[in-house]
Amino acid sequence: YLYIESSGNGTGFPTKTAILNSPCVDLTAESGATFSFSYHMYGSSMGTMILEGSTDGTSWTSLWSKSGDQGNAWSSASANLAAYAGSTVELRFVATTSTSYRSDMAIDKLSITAGAPAGCNDVTLTLVVDQYPEETSWAITDGGGATVASGAYTTSTPDNSTVIANACLPTGCYTFTINDVYGDGICCSYGNGSYNLSEDGSGSLLASGGSFTSSQATNFCVGGATARSASNVERFEPTNMARLYPNPVSDYLFVNTPADVVSIRVITVNGMTMNNVRIGNDGIDVSSLKSGIYMVLIQTGKGLIQERFVKQ
Repeated sequence: YLYIESSGNGTGFPTKTAILNSPCVDLTAESGATFSFSYHMYGSSMGTMILEGSTDGTSWTSLWSKSGDQGNAWSSASANLAAYAGSTVELRFVATTSTSYRSDMAIDKLSITAGAPAGCNDVTLTLVVDQYPEETSWAITDGGGATVASGAYTTSTPDNSTVIANACLPTGCYTFTINDVYGDGICCSYGNGSYNLSEDGSGSLLASGGSFTSSQATNFCVGGATARSASNVERFEPTNMARLYPNPVSDYLFVNTPADVVSIRVITVNGMTMNNVRIGNDGIDVSSLKSGIYMVLIQTGKGLIQERFVKQ
């Protein structure tokens, strides 16, 4: 077995992280796969162990995680690799000890089995991106919060194009979440984006939408499993959405805001606050900004509104 030690050298090794990477696993000819392993996490003050997957060695997606004391016994776990079928995936364990010497953790019996797991149900996501596909990402998580399928897009994805993604999910209930990093959804300000997630066998529509702010989540079940009724659970979606004008703008930008505004600030697309911008009752003076794309963040009593504008 392999383990991370949290005690030693008199003072111990608190809050230390060990990362163990796998070789690249070729799943290009497979319809699915399952990664299985055993783990041991016993101690009154235990840290966290995470299993992650990546197709490029740079961006990592959480597939499984455990925190805290799991008892003085080996436990078995598995992760569905259906999201990586047809590609090559690298796996890694990320283990972080707690502040105590009683947070040793270990793994053993690592194995990968090709083929779709028993009770696997095919689902298809049809996603029409907007004019900014690099803002969009999505994930399907199981009841424990582990990601079983996900996708993210870059500037190489054609604007307004249709992307198809497939996954095979064991019978059970899940949550589909779609995100837009700039908070304007995928419809309808900058394109007519939309998404539909369906179960191939039954033809059931599991989730759909396109008009949201930062995120939209839908609970659903596959394979005949039942749970609470599937429903859209949207994060803060103000009915009195702020609007900017003129846009593009040269000097003064005006904002229609809800009544419960707490603060307003201007940031770059990389998240840097522009302190040289004057915000007043007569509008926002953006004349000092360089030409480019910026965001206005409007904090209200109910949540955060994000609006994009172009400085000419």
